[in-house]
Amino acid sequence: NVRDLKSTADALKASELHIAPTSVKAGSAENKGGVANAAGTENVYKYDAATKKVTLTYNDGNGNAVTDTKAVIDFSDLNVPAGGNNYGFKANATANGGTVANDAATPAVETAVENGGTVNFAAGKNLTVKQDIDAANKTHTYTYSLDKDLTNLDKVVVNGKDGVAGKD
Repeated sequence: NVRDLKSTADALKASELHIAPTSVKAGSAENKGGVANAAGTENVYKYDAATKKVTLTYNDGNGNAVTDTKAVIDFSDLNVPAGGNNYGFKANATANGGTVANDAATPAVETAVENGGTVNFAAGKNLTVKQDIDAANKTHTYTYSLDKDLTNLDKVVVNGKDGVAGKD
């Protein structure tokens, strides 16, 4: 009987589950999943930084929301910083036997380097800096050395006394 087949097809369709779409065709009565974005222009499934999860909702085959079923994607084992997008780090200039040239008006302080920011390694007077990048091992090495020709020095101290040859 055709009526029995239609009833069976309708029952099967109602028991099908599909992840609820975040947008539907104009005029559709299908339930949208997710939540409205900040601008309110579209629905999105959002990452919850507190739980480190994304929860997906379902519709049945007729487009009606299913309240007792959900899919949860757990990101807690991933190293996702608070807010989900803070991949920056901090940089500072400190002395280790040398001198930090900043003055009291602009002291060297720990400063955030934002995601996508750039840190430059500059060679000061009578210094050279060489950058070596090993893409295979994902390492960056910056080597500082004195210039081979030192110029405009204020003072040079060698073994011995001024005007007297030093001893090795």
